[in-house]
Amino acid sequence: MKKDKIPVIQEKLQYLLTQSFKENRFDVLRIDVEIDEYTEKDNGDLEIISYDVYPKVDYQGPLDGWEPWHFRNDLGKMFEHAFMAASSFSIEQDGRVVRGSENVYIGEPSVISMNYKVEEQHEFLLSFKITYPD
Repeated sequence: MKKDKIPVIQEKLQYLLTQSFKENRFDVLRIDVEIDEYTEKDNGDLEIISYDVYPKVDYQGPLDGWEPWHFRNDLGKMFEHAFMAASSFSIEQDGRVVRGSENVYIGEPSVISMNYKVEEQHEFLLSFKITYPD
């Protein structure tokens, strides 16, 4: 893969992940894909080492339980839905965007920021680190 292909690959993955997050009960505010770790071979081709996916989403599932246990349980379900959405498409090391995540490791979601308003808005900025096995 040549370096000038990176923006096209990022855009493809952003589009596909947007659709996947919508199917998994999220309103997508934006999704950023950053490919910043790669090695350059002698012929000028790049091989991706890892990349990051940053979805900013509003979750449409329940998060308004009366007890703290309900909220924690609902939040866990939200993270499961986010993981399913984030792992539905991935980038191969050669730059192809493929369905699924068989050849990569997708880390658990990290919460970068949260804007939570009871019965109004559940906006989360998440982070997923995608790496390739050695």
